[in-house]
Amino acid sequence: ASWAGGESFPHDPALQGKEDREFTPAAIGVKCARIHPTQLFIVQSNIANIASPRSPSLLKSMFSSAEIEPEEQQILFELLIRSFEFPHLLNIEDCIRTIGDLGELWYREDFIEGGKAFEDIIQFPIESSLPWILTTHTLNYLPSETDTLLAIFDLYSAAADTALRELKSRYLFDKIESEAKLGVQQLLFILRNNIY
Repeated sequence: ASWAGGESFPHDPALQGKEDREFTPAAIGVKCARIHPTQLFIVQSNIANIASPRSPSLLKSMFSSAEIEPEEQQILFELLIRSFEFPHLLNIEDCIRTIGDLGELWYREDFIEGGKAFEDIIQFPIESSLPWILTTHTLNYLPSETDTLLAIFDLYSAAADTALRELKSRYLFDKIESEAKLGVQQLLFILRNNIY
């Protein structure tokens, strides 16, 4: 419970149906719980209803002014707009995993390859592969960044993980593995020529 000291107030006049003339709000302790999506939806709906241009709280009459001033309405709208980012913050682990999944780049290449109607092209050429383009660019124009080459090949690892765990396709996994092996062999060949 949220009562101070963890105890309820059994002698509260409100519980006995009486009016409490000496009402003092009870202190509620700090909770370490995140907002539930349903609670967030209710807050967003209430803010949208209160700050809506057709809201009764914004209407002026001859004898009264609006309950919410235009500046306050603007603040409420800004809060409403920012609150749509909250679900992503609540699931930050999934967002980071999705953003960091480079495997989708390989699948875009595979989709392009599958869409070609050329019978003479058996496999997507490695010179057109994104990891290989990044690798050759790093080797040719950024030799001081050579230590980051293995991070580029992490794209194949992410794509292979997606092939096995989500798509459950051994064929795609073998295809990714063969392209990754070819890329590593080409990388070692170029490094050997540059070093010796």
